[in-house]
Amino acid sequence: MAQLKSLQNTKICYPPNETWFICWDGTRENIMAYGSILPTQCMETPWTEVDYYDNEAEWAEILIENGIDPFPEPPIEE
Repeated sequence: MAQLKSLQNTKICYPPNETWFICWDGTRENIMAYGSILPTQCMETPWTEVDYYDNEAEWAEILIENGIDPFPEPPIEE
């Protein structure tokens, strides 16, 4: 599994590579936030259930399994 177990906390700064995250509610049934952090960024969240991934495909698969499109089409401006 590509999940980065060593990063199990609610704050991450300047990861060595792009790192994807999923924040869950306390029951781990609902995804509350998701995204990625670049090596030049920090991310902090109040959610205590956070999974970090070093593999974008695995991260996307978890989102899709939970009914979330990780790559939505941008809205078309008229």
